[in-house]
Amino acid sequence: MEFEKFDALLPAVTKHLTRRRSLGLLGVMGTAGLWRDGDAEAKKKRKKRPRKCSMVGYGFCVDGETVFVNSCGRKKLLKRGETPGACPDPCVPQCTDCTGDDDGCGGTCTCPEGQVCVEATCQATP
Repeated sequence: MEFEKFDALLPAVTKHLTRRRSLGLLGVMGTAGLWRDGDAEAKKKRKKRPRKCSMVGYGFCVDGETVFVNSCGRKKLLKRGETPGACPDPCVPQCTDCTGDDDGCGGTCTCPEGQVCVEATCQATP
């Protein structure tokens, strides 16, 4: 019965094909027929493994730089003793002279090492 269907289908399919392509199609159809099995079971789907680490980003201050990591990275950084949260913005002192006033960052306005304050300006030591 299957052969009758195949014999009827083959001329209709290969009518406009060259002899070489017809033979190739014949081989493919024959192979597909051998592999087809009505009693075959459906392939079982593999279950996805649940993720070990959540992908939520956690911020940490590492060496003065804010780094975002997942939950597994968070555990490692906490064990290393890193600071959770974003790094504070670096403070830039706002000094116009060397009078010893507040620099805006919790320090005082003074001259760098090797210089002295003369009339509110920093000058190299003689």
